[in-house]
Amino acid sequence: WPILIFMGLAWLSLINAPNTERSIVVLTFTAFTILVSLFLPNILTSEAKLKTMLTVIIIGMGVTCAFGIYQFAGDLAGLPTSLTGLRDLYTKDILGFPRIQSTALEPLYFANYLLLPLSLLLTLFLKKHSPFSRNVSIVLLLLAGINFVLTVSRGGYIAGAVSVLFIAAFTLRQLFTLRNLVTVAVIVVLVGGISVRFLNQGEALEKFVVHAQNIFGGASYSERVETYEIAYRAILEHPLLGIGMGSFGPYASYHPYVVPSQGYQIVNNEYLELAAENGILGLVAFVVILVTLAVRTVKAYRQTQSSWLKSVIIGLSAALIGILIQYNTFSILYIMHVWVTLGLLMCVQQLILNRHESVQ
Repeated sequence: WPILIFMGLAWLSLINAPNTERSIVVLTFTAFTILVSLFLPNILTSEAKLKTMLTVIIIGMGVTCAFGIYQFAGDLAGLPTSLTGLRDLYTKDILGFPRIQSTALEPLYFANYLLLPLSLLLTLFLKKHSPFSRNVSIVLLLLAGINFVLTVSRGGYIAGAVSVLFIAAFTLRQLFTLRNLVTVAVIVVLVGGISVRFLNQGEALEKFVVHAQNIFGGASYSERVETYEIAYRAILEHPLLGIGMGSFGPYASYHPYVVPSQGYQIVNNEYLELAAENGILGLVAFVVILVTLAVRTVKAYRQTQSSWLKSVIIGLSAALIGILIQYNTFSILYIMHVWVTLGLLMCVQQLILNRHESVQ
């Protein structure tokens, strides 16, 4: 019901859309990704199916991260973007080092995606429920950690830190064993050391440090300040229903039907964009979705006796919290991994609350 209400308000917001055709397209994309989250609980109807799905997600992380390392090394070696897949904005010619995006559109989207498989694998590893051997799990954590650093996504770093702290809070007993403490410490040192080695090319490392610390400066910060001001103006003009889903770009453009040379702008803050495009009512409806999900997740966590399902809940919750935190720095609602995370949480809730837990 919360999702249906949110989508209903999104349709109503189209009455204020400056470019109705684009708004309908964006709304269709959003509806499709949301439907995926609703279909997942109807597909993953057993613990065995859920385990298979999570294993596939972690394997997918390994594949995309291997491609990310190739992308980084290839760009440093001078390979053309047609072979590395990097956008011109993220090659070594800009900052002195490449920012890997792997198969995503931008590095920050790749970092946001990594929050899901990384949180899952780290939690399952600490809880001794990893679908892979200990050595393979360590290699995957190391590979993903290096990729995460090389995205050079400041919002991703903050989100990742919060996700790790959340996991640590729920795995204290497992974390504070000599073996796990040593393992985690070695992974952290290796991720840092190998990342520094990769960046130790001329002045690249110095530029990396400056860029990572420059939170309130640079072109990206100036752009965000500008888009925030435009979003506030849109909210004041249409406070209840907004200017229409997907309409911020046309609204911010010099003409709603003329696409700027660099494409339509986004707010770069999902909550501001929701308030601008869907109005205060749409933003409240989205928050209700998250609150409903949180309440059911807590209920499921308390009810289940399955250590594996509790581990999955912790990993998925950590990923979602990180995603929602990073949503303060970018704003696209129809990203598949976001709604897959929500859908997987719904799957776990259904397995527990509908009393369909399988015996381990």
